[in-house]
Amino acid sequence: KSTFDSMLKVNQYWSRLYTPGVTLIQTDSNTDSSLQTINDNTERTSRYNYNFNYRYEDTIGNELNIDADYSSFKNNKNGLVTTDLLNAQNIKYGYTANDQDVQTDIKIYSLKTDFGRQFKKSNAKMEAGLKWNTVQTANDLQASVWHVNRFTADTGRSNIFNYTETMFAAYISFTQTVKKWEYQFGLRAEQ
Repeated sequence: KSTFDSMLKVNQYWSRLYTPGVTLIQTDSNTDSSLQTINDNTERTSRYNYNFNYRYEDTIGNELNIDADYSSFKNNKNGLVTTDLLNAQNIKYGYTANDQDVQTDIKIYSLKTDFGRQFKKSNAKMEAGLKWNTVQTANDLQASVWHVNRFTADTGRSNIFNYTETMFAAYISFTQTVKKWEYQFGLRAEQ
């Protein structure tokens, strides 16, 4: 009559993307200058999902189901783009750089229960349930640009974002079949 389940799912990811490139600026097939760019990005991501489930069902169709879930997502990404500006003689006359560091942390908590009861004599069924979940999001983006021999904060792209959302829900419904007719009444509330 009773079943217990649990699940764990884990995903880890790491990568580095290093891409140098050269852009030639030409007039009439003569190279006037060039840009030597390096794009260096690293990313680390982890995901965890946990679930616990309990289910009860008897022989006359009464049932209870409880689910508890937790999920987390973390991402740490860093990207540096540098460019050397070279004249026609390959002599460096300028330099630009942009750096960006992003850290994201998302947590999701959820608890849900559903109950069903059969009334065989009156050919009816009642169902009810409750649900609660919370999502917590933290995102920190720090961007900087190269300015006069040092990195300075790029306030137009930098952003810190923290957000929490919580939801509560409940429902109840009643279904009955009388001869050829089926009736269903229900109520749902959510905050």
